[in-house]
Amino acid sequence: MSVRLSGGRIVNEVLMHGAKILTGMKGACGTKINCAAAAVTANVIFGYNVGALPDGRKAGEPISEGGISPHQGRNISGPVATYRSVSKIDHTQLTNGSVLNMRFSPNTLKDLESMRKFSSMLRTFLETGGFFVQFNIVDTDTLRAAQREPEKYRDLLVRVATYSAYFVELGENLQNDIINRMEMEV
Repeated sequence: MSVRLSGGRIVNEVLMHGAKILTGMKGACGTKINCAAAAVTANVIFGYNVGALPDGRKAGEPISEGGISPHQGRNISGPVATYRSVSKIDHTQLTNGSVLNMRFSPNTLKDLESMRKFSSMLRTFLETGGFFVQFNIVDTDTLRAAQREPEKYRDLLVRVATYSAYFVELGENLQNDIINRMEMEV
């Protein structure tokens, strides 16, 4: 009999195996080593050394950002599907954290009903095993305009990966990485 695992469960198995191995190890100064699922912004640099992948990612492009975020542009099933997948990970074993980045259209929060839907979706995520998610609520057109005319967008603050920064102060590769995150709506 074979066992079929979903993407979220496969990722969980890999992460839990890594966490188990790291639990018994000590760092250079004798400190405890903790497991994390976080690439922060190294995904851009890591991508330079990764060849083309079967999913259509070209050689040298950034790998998936954050740590547990879907690869940019691959989340075609929407935010709830992402939440369901990520909720299958045992975040309690990732004592150094896990990073899920999501980008939503400003329409997601355009009125009270939209805000209620967004809030309900987020609450369900957290109640079903989700742990941490960080958002950018900005559309692609605004980000592209900020690249073209940075002087007009000096105050555009974005969530990068575990930190916030002014969009126009980021390098072009990192700006494009944020733009390429799927812009979703609820």
